[in-house]
Amino acid sequence: MSKFDAIWERRSVRKYLPKTVSKDILLEILDAARFAPSAHNAQPWRFIVLTEPESKRRLAVAMARSWLVDLKKDGKPCDLSKFSTDTSVARFVNAPVLVVVCLTVKDMHQFPDEKRQQFEHDLAVQSLGAAVKYVTYGICKAAGFMLVLCTGFFQICGKRSIENSRRCRTSSLDRPWLCCRKTNNSAEATSPKRRFFGRMG
Repeated sequence: MSKFDAIWERRSVRKYLPKTVSKDILLEILDAARFAPSAHNAQPWRFIVLTEPESKRRLAVAMARSWLVDLKKDGKPCDLSKFSTDTSVARFVNAPVLVVVCLTVKDMHQFPDEKRQQFEHDLAVQSLGAAVKYVTYGICKAAGFMLVLCTGFFQICGKRSIENSRRCRTSSLDRPWLCCRKTNNSAEATSPKRRFFGRMG
């Protein structure tokens, strides 16, 4: 598949077949992120892979509760709000795999003044977007897999939702919860090594 084919054939779907996504396919897809450009080559992203039904349910329910609060503040009708959140929970729970994309500024530059630090945060967000796009290309390349990209909700409830899900076994990967790829800064055209982080909880 060419790069343009990957762009043109990408689709967002919201109903999934009950098919298991293998560990090898998951790693191949996420591996695409390490080739994305990032400020200072900091690669300020982390991926939490959820495959266990209970982990997906707890995360989705925590997100829905926070969303309901916002919908109430927006004056949305209660029945419509409940339908929207219930639909969202079902969509997340029924997906074979959830990949939670997280932002970290740990390896970004640190400045004493708020203005420059905000610029660093903005650069990290831009870098994260590039990584997500590379992952979507990886999904397009892996024939037979589709995704839907949901954005913004972790501004509200992500930290708490992740904390709540730590009590669950989160994935069937060998080191299940957090994986990142760090590129090699040398001029040699060597394959970047994979780097894994520890288990949740």
